[in-house]
Amino acid sequence: MEIDLLLILKDRDGEPHCQKPVTFSDEKHSQLDIWNAYANRVEVFKNAQISETRKDSAENAQRFYDKLLGSSFFTVYPNFDIAVTKLHKPISKYLDKHTRWIQNAAKNFFALSMFKGQNPEIEFEETNDGSRSAVICKVTVNSITHKYRIKTNHNAGESGQAIRWNRDLIEFYCYKFLESIGLGPKVVFIPNIVASKPILYIGSEWLGHFRSFNSTEQVNTTEVTRTVVQIHFLAVFLSLGDMHEENFGMNANSDPIILDFMMSNYGDPQHKFLHENKIINSMRARDILENCDSTVRLQIAKDAIQNWNLMEKLSEVLELMNEEKENFGRDKLDFDKQARDLEEYVERVRSNIQNLYHSTM
Repeated sequence: MEIDLLLILKDRDGEPHCQKPVTFSDEKHSQLDIWNAYANRVEVFKNAQISETRKDSAENAQRFYDKLLGSSFFTVYPNFDIAVTKLHKPISKYLDKHTRWIQNAAKNFFALSMFKGQNPEIEFEETNDGSRSAVICKVTVNSITHKYRIKTNHNAGESGQAIRWNRDLIEFYCYKFLESIGLGPKVVFIPNIVASKPILYIGSEWLGHFRSFNSTEQVNTTEVTRTVVQIHFLAVFLSLGDMHEENFGMNANSDPIILDFMMSNYGDPQHKFLHENKIINSMRARDILENCDSTVRLQIAKDAIQNWNLMEKLSEVLELMNEEKENFGRDKLDFDKQARDLEEYVERVRSNIQNLYHSTM
């Protein structure tokens, strides 16, 4: 017995562009049922107005999709590859920003890559991260527990959206750069091999000694001033936005720490650093900067540039990002363009910092 099916491929507006006859033998009938169930769930997802319906239909569509991938369906009937590429894109973009899929990606990463062969024990806690999805992940290996905060990058879009902006290598670079100079947590980039390939999650190792800025009222005034000026310097010259009091602070040695940020685009960084106060979203920090003149700011920045070995670190982290290209470069053309953008960004940061360092006011 054979089943004849007419495959009609349509564009986003529903206009048919080609029709292809496909013949199924009887043993593939059950897989055809799975395909029909999958396509139905995708259609429900696209038309759903209620968030819970969208979530359920997307997860069911993913379940049927996984069954089809685990069979020979797409090998025997390659015509369906075209259809599934169009159908599944919004499902992947929706799911990979939800906590369950972040957890699945983290399990695969820690168990099959970072701690491969060590049988890690992995558990999760949810955390509030505004519009973005995030989880707390505890990984215990050989009686040692590693704790990570895992989130989507800012360019991934909000958790309820089935759209995504492009991956931004500059944002990933800045996380690694802050780690390299000791002003950020250790960071790992976690690919999602469960729902979709285009997204990477950012895993920040937990800093038990971190004190957010809003909990540093009792810290020595001189130390707080130095920290605020250093964070103001980095925010301006790296173009880091969303610098509110929960996203930055100090460690046990009163060194500055930046946990989270989003990329911005600040013009004339030297003027902003020396004479402006509003980059950091904190009235207390702004008051500190208001009482810190440009001469003091410049000296604090020059000391930091030397102490952090800043110019060398800019180059070192750029080389490190090139070594990460297997994670970033799934689409070679897209990666090459973003790599060029990153190189231009680093060169611009380097030039601006050099100009500041050699400035005599």
